[in-house]
Amino acid sequence: MKSTIIPAQITTVEDKITNNLSLTQLIILIFPVFISFILYILIPPFFKLSIIKIIMSSIIFILIGSLAIRINNKLLITWLVLLLRYYHRESFYVFNKNQLIYRDKNSNITPVKLQNPPKNIRNKHRKIYPQKKLLLDNLINNPMIYLSFKNTKKRGWYVNIYKK
Repeated sequence: MKSTIIPAQITTVEDKITNNLSLTQLIILIFPVFISFILYILIPPFFKLSIIKIIMSSIIFILIGSLAIRINNKLLITWLVLLLRYYHRESFYVFNKNQLIYRDKNSNITPVKLQNPPKNIRNKHRKIYPQKKLLLDNLINNPMIYLSFKNTKKRGWYVNIYKK
C-alpha cells in the first residue's frame, strides 16, 4: 500500500462535498430553509402560502445565502466576523508593572518636590528620574488629588493637577 506524508503546515484544507461547496457553505445555504419553514408555520394564515411569507423568506435567503460567497478563498461570513472582532477590540491596553505594590518598601529613593519648568521653554521629551517618578506615583494614588488629561494636536498630553 502506498503512503504519503502530509506536511504539518497544512491546516486549512476544506472538504468539497458537492461541486465547489464546502460543509460550512451548505449549512449556511440550508439555514434559510429552516427559517422559512418556521415562518410558514408561525405567521398567519397558518400552514398556507402567502405573498408576505414568500417575500420574507426570499429576503432571508438573499441575506443569509450571500454569506456563503467566497472572496479571496474565504467565506464572506469569516470576513464579517474578522471585521466585527477588529471594530470591537480594545483600543487601549495599559499595563504598568512598576506599581507601588510591586516595589521594594526599603528602597533608598526619597520623594523630591517637582520644580516648575520655565513657561517660555517647551520640553517635549524630558526624562523622569526615579525620585520624580515615585512622587508622581504618590500623586496619582492620592485620593485628595484630581488629575485631568487632555490630548494635544501633536500626540502630546496636557496634565492638570487639582486638589479636592
